[in-house]
Amino acid sequence: MEKISLLQSRNYEIDSLRRDIIQLLEPLGGISAFVNRGERILLKPNMLSAKRPEQAVTTHPALVRVVAELVREAGGIVLIGDSPGIGGFTRVAEKSGIAAAAHESGATLVEFNDVVKLSGSGTFRQIQLSKAYMEADKVINLPKLKTHEMMTLTCAVKNLFGAVVGTEKAGWHLKAGTSREQFARLLLEIYLQKKPALNIVDAILAMEG
Repeated sequence: MEKISLLQSRNYEIDSLRRDIIQLLEPLGGISAFVNRGERILLKPNMLSAKRPEQAVTTHPALVRVVAELVREAGGIVLIGDSPGIGGFTRVAEKSGIAAAAHESGATLVEFNDVVKLSGSGTFRQIQLSKAYMEADKVINLPKLKTHEMMTLTCAVKNLFGAVVGTEKAGWHLKAGTSREQFARLLLEIYLQKKPALNIVDAILAMEG
């Protein structure tokens, strides 16, 4: 059974957030329960589009920075990656503050470009996902809590749709059509290809609409 830890954090001030994340992870064994020394750990924030942190479209850079610092302190090699749907990776990273978070924490930004072809489990017989995503030793998923027109809620599993590279996203949306069940099956397929070691949801400031 998966373990869940829930904690109310009131703001994105770095020192306060760091204390909160450490406390959040304590019942799970701390960050060291998820990171071994020398492992390449990919942080997967929501980098949907080039919006400021206060617009609550992307994962807040303070959370990305704190988790990256904790992973490095545990001996991990930190990568931060995604494939934005709108605006281009560099622009999204800069506007969202995630580029600065990577610089401040000593992490490496990785744009999802190259793909690997993978066998599906039935509904989708073949699926292409980011090579960087699949080749990381572990993934720590950092979704932003938001409402979603098709799936009602976008959170941990939905955030993994970012492992689909670039314009491939539009193609998969077309294949799923307007069926929520079919799109849910696609998200499950992505999840089963590589399960995150840890999900930390940014819900301090969520987005509705």
